[in-house]
Amino acid sequence: ITKSFMLKHRPGEVLNFDGQTFGIRSWYGNYIAVINFVCVVSFKRFPFYVRSYDAPELRNALEYARRMVRLLFGVELRALHSDVFSTYYDYPVIAQWRTLHRVALDMQPPEMHYMSWLVESSNKHIMLVMRGLLPNLIGARIGGRVLTYDDTLRFWFAAHWQAVTLLDIRPNEALEQMHGHPVAPIQRATGDYSPINIYSLHTFGARRFRFVEPGDRESKL
Repeated sequence: ITKSFMLKHRPGEVLNFDGQTFGIRSWYGNYIAVINFVCVVSFKRFPFYVRSYDAPELRNALEYARRMVRLLFGVELRALHSDVFSTYYDYPVIAQWRTLHRVALDMQPPEMHYMSWLVESSNKHIMLVMRGLLPNLIGARIGGRVLTYDDTLRFWFAAHWQAVTLLDIRPNEALEQMHGHPVAPIQRATGDYSPINIYSLHTFGARRFRFVEPGDRESKL
């Protein structure tokens, strides 16, 4: 994926993707890994959490990415770029999905991960942010239990989502070099370059309260 390649496409038309395994079942959803999709034009990220790498899970991840592209960018997904592992070409359901939606699949040769530099770099940055976020949960009481550091690791999915959000709203150096001014992935994705309100974000680990609609409340409280 080169700069000239990125400039030939509209945001959302081509996604670079890769799996990221954590080896720990999440507290919510029982997830074990995430499929990270990154738009090669805007660098906007689309994570999809999975319980395995089997065919139905991967097919659901690809369909989620396709629908998110239509929702956010208003275009059709044209191509996927990734590395080679058996999941992509051993399962007929994946080939059927790509044929149905006319999505091309570009696979890099084995042991050449640098060709997927966009998603590989994104994965590393996400991990760095997650390492800084998870300790904020130490001492929190969840489910009647005070969390230790080992307990917080089961909340990796929440830290991952927060990391994606933070990286999507901060200016990206590569985008700035291409456009000549600070640009965040979400700005390039939406075309809205107005200042981002970072004060609407909650601190990771902050205590929150659930809001129940008046008609659904059991009492006035």
